[in-house]
Amino acid sequence: MISGIDVFYVIKDSGTMIASHKNNGISKIDDDLITPMLNGVDIFSNEVFASKISYIALVDGRKIYFKNFNVGGQRLTFVAITNVDFKVENFKKLDGDMIKVKWELDKYKDSTLSNAVSSETVERIGKSIGRIFES
Repeated sequence: MISGIDVFYVIKDSGTMIASHKNNGISKIDDDLITPMLNGVDIFSNEVFASKISYIALVDGRKIYFKNFNVGGQRLTFVAITNVDFKVENFKKLDGDMIKVKWELDKYKDSTLSNAVSSETVERIGKSIGRIFES
């Protein structure tokens, strides 16, 4: 298990959230508000600086970690929001776990990239993301 991850999002290039996972007690985040903003920050860094964001570090030690993948010809942004318990040495494991989620998304790319993602597909993706919190 990677300790210290509070929230994990999979976001389409449009800013629409495909799936998420939150640790218990993290209910104050409005997904519909935050995911387009996170996606916008990621796109801003690509467009203005021609560089990708690795992570944003907050003063209190929390981090917002970004990783982009191409699934079915569309860019998806994976975002992990950590708490102060997250250790920098866990980034490598988190990268590996994100790649596993990407592989899972490749299985469902036709339904994942459509405008209306089925609840069954969202559930499968959510289970894959949940494994990051369990493994």
